[in-house]
Parts: sequence; C-alpha cells; structure tokens
Amino acid sequence: MRALVLCFALGAAVPGQRQFTSPPGVGADGDSVVSSLQPFHAAANGRRFQYVVDDARHLPGMAGESISAIALRPDPGAPASAARTATVDLVVDHTEFATLSTAFAANYSGSETTYALGTVSLPATTGSSGFAIAFPLSAPFVYFGVHHPTRPTRTALLVEFRTTAVTGGTFYSLDCADGTLAPSVGTASYLGLQPCVVPPNAGGFDVVKHPPSTAGGQTAIAWHALRGPASAFGILAIGLTDPDTDYGGLLCAPQRASLDVVLPVTTDGQGSIGSFANPIRLTFPDLRAGQTLRAFSQFVVYDPARAAPQAAVSLSDAVQLDLTAPRTVDRRLLYATTAANAATGTLTEQFVPVFRFN
Repeated sequence: MRALVLCFALGAAVPGQRQFTSPPGVGADGDSVVSSLQPFHAAANGRRFQYVVDDARHLPGMAGESISAIALRPDPGAPASAARTATVDLVVDHTEFATLSTAFAANYSGSETTYALGTVSLPATTGSSGFAIAFPLSAPFVYFGVHHPTRPTRTALLVEFRTTAVTGGTFYSLDCADGTLAPSVGTASYLGLQPCVVPPNAGGFDVVKHPPSTAGGQTAIAWHALRGPASAFGILAIGLTDPDTDYGGLLCAPQRASLDVVLPVTTDGQGSIGSFANPIRLTFPDLRAGQTLRAFSQFVVYDPARAAPQAAVSLSDAVQLDLTAPRTVDRRLLYATTAANAATGTLTEQFVPVFRFN
C-alpha cells in the first residue's frame, strides 16, 4: 500500500503530455502564410530561424507540458511544395518575450536544449494535409509557461531551426499566424476566393481586406475592391451567416454573406470601390473581454451585362471577420538567411508558423 501511495504521489509531479497548438485553438487555417521566408529554403550557407511564441503560456500546468514532437503544417490555400531534405539542428528553450534581442544567443536561457536531427526528409505538401511536417525529439522538453520554477518571466517558448544542405526545393508553404505590435481586435481572412469576372477585366472582382484595428475604444473594419462593374451602384453585405450558394447558377459567384447589414456603395469608372488610402470603413465600440464576433462580408454590384438566366449583379470574393476584445498576440520571428550560424538577425512579428506540440 505504501508503494502504491508513493506511485500516485510521484505521478502527480510528472509533467503532462498532451497535444496543444500555438496559437491555442487556431483551427484549420491561420491568418497568414509564408513560402519563401522560412528555414527550409535552399541557401548556400544555410539559414537560422528562431521562433518565439508566448501565446500558449497559460496552457501548461504546474508540472509543465512534456513535448516529444514539434510539427508544422502547410497553408490550406497555398500551392503545393516539393519534398526535400535538410540537415537540421533544432533548439528549444524558455525565453522572456518582453526582452527579445536581435542577437540569437541573447535569447537563450543558458539551459537551452539542442537536438541534432541530422538529415531530415520534409514531405511534399498539398492543400490541407494537416501537421505533416514533423520533428520528433530524441528526449522530451518540458515547457512550463507561466509556471517556470526559477525564471518566472521566461514564459515564452523558443523554437529555433538551423538548416544547411537543403536539397530538393526553395519555396515551402507553411501556415502562419502573425503576431501584433499593438493590441489586435481579431483577424480578417479571405473566404473562398471565388469572385465574378467582369469583362473586360481578366482578373476577378476582388475585395481587399484591411486588418481590424482599434483606437480610442472603437474597432474599425474596412474593405476596398477592384475590377467590379464600372460606374455602378451596389451594397457591401455584412452577415452573421455564410449561405455559400449561387442558387443553382443564378449568381456568377457564390453568395458568402447573409444580408443582415447592408451599406450602399458605388464604383468608379474603373470598377473600384474605395482604395488602400480611402477604404469603406465601419466603426463600433470595442468588444468586451470574453466577447467574440464572426461575420462575413462581400460586395454585390448591379451589372446589367449579365446574361439571363443569371441575375444582373456581380459579386466580389468574400472576407471572414473574427473579432475579439483588444489583445496583443505575442509571436515573433528572428531570422537570418545568410548563414545557419549567423550571430544576429531581423526581428519581425510576421511569418510565425502555426505549431503543434505533443
């Protein structure tokens, strides 16, 4: 009985091992994608990419989370990537997000763990192939997040790739989720990429998303559009549901936003609605902590040139909005494309892959 009690007591202190992602609960597609600025691109002297994520710091329990494998995934909407091989050294560590340096070694804790993975085969990727780019660790790394026993400010997880001898390709699709430099109020992502084509344009009637922003307690969402019907009237549809139908061919592209809110718009002589500098903008009070809102948006413009039985309208592609209360997204990349042993690099909040740890 004493031995059994001891086993239970020891078991309570053993780090957990469960699957989690960064960002937590990211879903099937992050809000960004990268194909060139990533570590698996052929380079004469190799590449050094240090990713730092502090968005999962509250997930580990007091005993930490035991990580035995790190996995990445391609972006669902990106072109296919060719298979390749690379010599990979992987470094995992705890670091302090608020004091990140552009010197790679300055971000280490002094107790970093280096895994010499040797020659790694990276798979060809197409579309939604999930977390297919996997890196098993020879020994588990225990991530403590906010429960670091000796350095409580080192809540962020550092994952660094040093790659050399990449053969078989350059561009490689990785699904990403960008960090923020200022408080974020959510994301805007393209939905379907299926606009109508309005002659004489060769390209589609494209909506251009502007990231949601906050200032003075107000959230702003904005759009502009290109290549719609010229000098015509229409609406910006904002809905809480996505009908995703062309009504049996009556529309030249699927309707992707219900008509819960409609804003009148007009196009200019080139078929544009607004511009980068002067988009269609809607503002409202910031959401409160714990509140979220998902909405769908799409331009619909009168187009008498449509041939029956199609309705006399042209539709842009659509944007999905996932809005939150103001928050920062603590994700960063420090990179050098000149050499795998570069001492310093460039720090950015962009091009940080979606990770799965288990």
